[in-house]
Amino acid sequence: MSEIEISVAESKKDFTKLIRDSADKNDSFIITKRGKPAAVIVSFEDYQKLRRMAGYAELIKLRSKLSKCGISAQEALQYGLINKVVSQDELMSSAMQMAERLCLNGPVALRLAKEVALKSRGVPREMGYLMEMEIGGQAFATEDAREGPMAFFEKRKPNFRGL
Repeated sequence: MSEIEISVAESKKDFTKLIRDSADKNDSFIITKRGKPAAVIVSFEDYQKLRRMAGYAELIKLRSKLSKCGISAQEALQYGLINKVVSQDELMSSAMQMAERLCLNGPVALRLAKEVALKSRGVPREMGYLMEMEIGGQAFATEDAREGPMAFFEKRKPNFRGL
């Protein structure tokens, strides 16, 4: 596994190749703009490894805590069971803000990411990699997969159509 730093200009040349290299060679790419990180492409293996490592350590702590008593909203946040703690008054507006942020992403990629996350829970690591590559890889064959990077490079909002 290697970590490769490239500029936005270099990444524009063949973005599809970067994605392929990330999957095939297990490379992670840091795309920089004026020397500062602007985006990161993490290999499938690194993503799965981090997700599992963080989850296991937290699961042990959580299992111990839940067996003794319940947990507070702040503790649920700390363990990654929830994304945010808000007051009852802020609940609806906060949920709508989160939904609006999610809707800024390509609908196909969002649906496939959710599918991978749900289906890969509790499966062996290698099976998780295969599922992510098979299911997640479908997103790269869409028009939206080309629209996202093009909009980024052209400094405009993407126009995802779910195709």
